[in-house]
Amino acid sequence: MVGNNLQVRYSNVKFQNNATALTAAEQTNAYFTANGYSSTESISDVTLNYSLTGAVGPSLVLVDISTLRMGIGTTSPTQTLTVSGTAQITGALYDSSGDAGTAGQVLSSTSTSTDWVNANTLVAGGLIDADGDTQVQVEEGTDDDAIRFDTGGTQRAVITAAGNMGIGTTAPNAPLQLAKAAANRKLVLYETTNNDHQFYGLGINGGVLRYQVDNLSSNHIFYAATNATTSKELMRVKGSGVIQFSDYGAGSLSTDASGNLSVSSDERLKNIQGNFTKGLQAILALKPINYQWKEISGLEQEGTYSGFSAQNVQSVLP
Repeated sequence: MVGNNLQVRYSNVKFQNNATALTAAEQTNAYFTANGYSSTESISDVTLNYSLTGAVGPSLVLVDISTLRMGIGTTSPTQTLTVSGTAQITGALYDSSGDAGTAGQVLSSTSTSTDWVNANTLVAGGLIDADGDTQVQVEEGTDDDAIRFDTGGTQRAVITAAGNMGIGTTAPNAPLQLAKAAANRKLVLYETTNNDHQFYGLGINGGVLRYQVDNLSSNHIFYAATNATTSKELMRVKGSGVIQFSDYGAGSLSTDASGNLSVSSDERLKNIQGNFTKGLQAILALKPINYQWKEISGLEQEGTYSGFSAQNVQSVLP
């Protein structure tokens, strides 16, 4: 013994069989245990134990020659070196290629070896897959302060230093910007069926901003808040093409031949050409009716309206 170090100086070391109870004096010595082995036999199954006087619990150092494993603070090493407790390294720590790494690098496991890698390419938390083509990248360039999201070797999204997020674009100029490509399904808020038509959302076609609902019975409705708990419906566009304005009653709207809407009763919107002079007889010839629209009209068919028929008005006031 030299201090706490074990030195084996001779080859004729004797083995103690099943030496489990040692005296205090014996605890200062290194000893070998083997089931019935002597110094003239193979030592492939020998276990070397080393304890200090007054040590409690398992041996401080154990070398199992049968498995070529060393345990510190444990009698059952599971790896080439197993340490039970804390450890301090005052020198460099080398990876499998003999590299000590540099400041800011992280020691990464490749499952069969170790490698010092830069922190911005760290595999931590599932940020990169096994073949490296799906990952989250931080600062791909020098201090660009951007986060990039790649799948299958292609960048899919980015968050820039300005806080803009791009999906399908590498240079977003707004808080959220999508790819510059026309498609029915640019933004899906609710999907009824996985196709380009049966969903609620937005799309872009040639020269068209597309507002989409999933079927003809669904509605586009515009609201404005009335207070903290309710909203007022301003306009409804039904899937069938019917347009409803909640603040206009029967007869207050009309359309021209192109289908453009106009408010027909407001004097401020009319160029008045004179007074009606045909008299009460013409007025009495008009026959107001109550009606509902037929399906062939393409208009709303549930409400009952009051008004005049075009044929009646034309016969009285051609």
